[in-house]
Amino acid sequence: MQGALLDTTIGWQWSFWLTAILDVIIIPCAFFFIPKDKATEVKGRIDYLGAFSGTAGILLTTTTISAGVNFGWVSYWVLGLGLGAVACLIFFIWWETKCSNPILPPSLWKIHSFGSTLFVVLVTAIGFEGLFYHIVLL
Repeated sequence: MQGALLDTTIGWQWSFWLTAILDVIIIPCAFFFIPKDKATEVKGRIDYLGAFSGTAGILLTTTTISAGVNFGWVSYWVLGLGLGAVACLIFFIWWETKCSNPILPPSLWKIHSFGSTLFVVLVTAIGFEGLFYHIVLL
């Protein structure tokens, strides 16, 4: 509603200017009104290998799905991307079970609501993507 109001009155460009003006006001105020955290000691190290392999697996999976439409699902390019995605994700799962400080601890999967929540997020994301593609075709 606010976007429509801005668009019909002073122009859509002002949505960006209004955001910038509010940022200039709010960000300095945040330094004064948000209390500072007490320093905490960081235990463990960052799991760079897990972060890299998990991100690479997700990126390759997304690229495989996107490229399959353009290059064909059985092309060497798409099959190579898909195998790379599977290899990265399998390595990620294996590494997270062996790492002393995993980025995604396997014990999280024992919590019933964790897997259920991820499933709901996945179904919702798929629904939104389908909706966006459908709206473009209208």
